[in-house]
Formats: sequence, structure tokens, C-alpha cells
Amino acid sequence: MKKPDAVCPQCKSSNDVYKVSEIYLSGLESIKSDRPLKNNVFDQIFGQPSQKLGERFVDQTTKRTLVSKFAPPSSSKQRVSRSIPPDFIVAVTFILGLFMLVQIYTQQPAFFLPALVIILIIGAIYLFTRKNIQARFKEKQQAEMNEKDQIEEAIGIWMKLYYCAADYTVFDQKHKIPVPLQEMNLYLASPETYLDQTRPAE
Repeated sequence: MKKPDAVCPQCKSSNDVYKVSEIYLSGLESIKSDRPLKNNVFDQIFGQPSQKLGERFVDQTTKRTLVSKFAPPSSSKQRVSRSIPPDFIVAVTFILGLFMLVQIYTQQPAFFLPALVIILIIGAIYLFTRKNIQARFKEKQQAEMNEKDQIEEAIGIWMKLYYCAADYTVFDQKHKIPVPLQEMNLYLASPETYLDQTRPAE
């Protein structure tokens, strides 16, 4: 493994500097393996001497905890699918309603009129509230797009991050400011905002 040329802004050395993305990926490989891997970056940094194996290792629970600290930014919400336009939902519901009305008319004519009234009321309510529903839907879509853009930007920064195992800090070549590992996600969310908030008052 070729060591990165980046120099830690805190200890002024590159001896214990590694790419964050490489630590994360090698950590995932280490989790999948039941014994230490040769030249695995994660095991080299966080392993402990083992008289039994003669190599470095950490238990699986510790591995998962450590690896999660280096994980790339991700959405705070798990979305199974895209948001469905409300008009589409109403259109599908209307078609199903018509199908149900036909079935009711042919099989239970006495319930046809009440069912028709219910469907008409629901349709009228949607028409009266459609403007607000559409506005909320567009706001939600815009929020999802903004979140996606923020995550993509944060991942781009994450790909350029380095970790110094001597100081337990991360940094990039742009700002060259040491950031505690536990504050990495705050930094990735907005480096400029983070630096402004942590910069000592003059």
C-alpha cells in the first residue's frame, strides 16, 4: 500500500496518515473476514497484538463500531421509492372506485347510491384541498433534491479526507485544519460553517 503524501496539520507528519475512504473500505473487508487480512489498512491501524495469531485483530463488535465512524455521509431517511404525485394517487383511486361502483351496481344495487355519494365527497374534498396538497408535495420534492445535492457534495469532500492515527483527527488538503474524528460528519455537512463555529474568537 502506498502511503499518502498528505501531512497532518496537527502533528506535522505523514507517518500515520491514511485516506478515510481506504480505512472504511478495508474495514468492511475486515468485518467479512474471520481472521486478519494481510496488509489490511484497518487492521494495521486499529488492531491489537494477538499471541495466538501473531498478527493484529479486533473483535467484530469493535470493528463495526470503528468502521461506522469512517462511513460516508448518507441520507437521514431511508426512502424505498420516489415520492408519488398526489394527482396520480387520486387518479388510480378514482379508477378503482369506478370499478367498485360497477361491481356494487351489478351485485348490490341498494348500496350503489351511498357508495357513489362517498366517492363524490372524497373527490370534492381533494379538489378543494388540491392546491395545498400540491404545494406540500413540491416542498417535499425540493427538500429531497436539496438533501441529495448536500449528500453528493459531502461525499465528494469525504473522498478527499485523510485520517491521522496519531492525533485521531481528519483533515483535507483544502483547509488543512485538524477535525476530531467524532466531528467528521459536522465538518462534511458544511466545512465553512464548521470552521466558522470552531474558529477562536478574536
